[in-house]
Amino acid sequence: MPTTRELVTTLALRELFNVDSKRLQRRMRELWEHSAMVASVSYVLGQMTPGINPERALLLGLLHDIGKLPLISYAAAFAELADSEAQLDEAIAALRGPVGAMILRKWEFGDETVAVVLEAEHWQRDPDPRADYADIVLVAQLICDEHREVQALLGQGVVPAYRKIARGMLDEQWREDLLREARRDVAETFSLMR
Repeated sequence: MPTTRELVTTLALRELFNVDSKRLQRRMRELWEHSAMVASVSYVLGQMTPGINPERALLLGLLHDIGKLPLISYAAAFAELADSEAQLDEAIAALRGPVGAMILRKWEFGDETVAVVLEAEHWQRDPDPRADYADIVLVAQLICDEHREVQALLGQGVVPAYRKIARGMLDEQWREDLLREARRDVAETFSLMR
């Protein structure tokens, strides 16, 4: 599980997920839980993938949706956005990457980190035959996603990143075991934060 540095980063990021609006608290909680799961799965995938630092993969898993935070917080000031899931989803889909990239550049993160945020939902990306951190986060998101249509993408080999991670040997049993381990790790981390 994370070292002291990763725990401090996790605690600091957790504070960013607070919002005053009761209407949007659920949304922030879901985003935090998703980010924590993606981070945990990214860590395990990083351990299995040559050239990937698992701790960095964990951090990038936490940061991949950082652009959603200010968008959800901003929506609290506008009832039409806060009250309309569809409108908020549309705004988030259009702006999460560019806003996240701006935040990470302001925090002086490098291009590789910014690329993870910008490409976190580009399922067809394939810039290199070797896995990179964006590939790790893409596959982690797919593993964490319970939707059958997304799982079908994995089964069809449509996502190039999937073939690069663990040489494409991730089967359904392995996915279930990994999710169980990730849930345990996330619960352990949450208990440390209480």
